Amino acid sequence: MSVKTRQRVDRDAAVTEVEQAFTVLSRRATLPRMRAQLVEQVGAPIEPGLYPLLRRVGQWGPIRTSELAARIGLDVSTISRQLAGLERAGLLVRTVDPLDRRAALLALSQEGERIVERIQRARHAMMDEALADWPVEDLEQLAELLERFADALDAQR
Repeated sequence: MSVKTRQRVDRDAAVTEVEQAFTVLSRRATLPRMRAQLVEQVGAPIEPGLYPLLRRVGQWGPIRTSELAARIGLDVSTISRQLAGLERAGLLVRTVDPLDRRAALLALSQEGERIVERIQRARHAMMDEALADWPVEDLEQLAELLERFADALDAQR
């Protein structure tokens, strides 16, 4: 086998390992047990799957629904239903866009801000516990590699 062929086989095997590890990580990170623990710690009146959406509104808001949908890659109709639930729960407020009075902007309510803060603290505590015996250097390297991976995925869009 040539060096080039061997390198390609090694690369294919390594990419397969990354894909499999990512699949396991995704599955474990969304385990009902972890979600239930987060809901219990935070006490939020919403589905755990809506936490990332709430966090994004806090990060980017005030924001139009269409812009939020575009940034996270979801259909406006899908995201509108999810946002309506967050608004009914009192976690979002809708205001008139001063640049276009026909449009609305979404932002976190005070309760929404409290929920996002509690979510962030709870998630940090869960990560800290899971990574308790990792050296700081490994944590920094993991963060750097995950960021590179996320950037590479974003570049494919």
